[in-house]
Amino acid sequence: MLRARKSGVLTPVIYNVEHEAATIYMEHVEGSSVRDLLLSGSLSSAGRMLKGLLVPPCVARLLLK
Repeated sequence: MLRARKSGVLTPVIYNVEHEAATIYMEHVEGSSVRDLLLSGSLSSAGRMLKGLLVPPCVARLLLK
């Protein structure tokens, strides 16, 4: 997550990690995930195209760092 944030990808803030309980406490980010939006069918074809243009650069930033 830190690497993603340093690469310019918006990520929630991690507040605490409890290794024994296998629990991560992080910031709640309002809104739907890209995955949920695409699977729900609620996006128009223009909306899907826009997401298709916005998501790959974020993924590329993660992979190229």
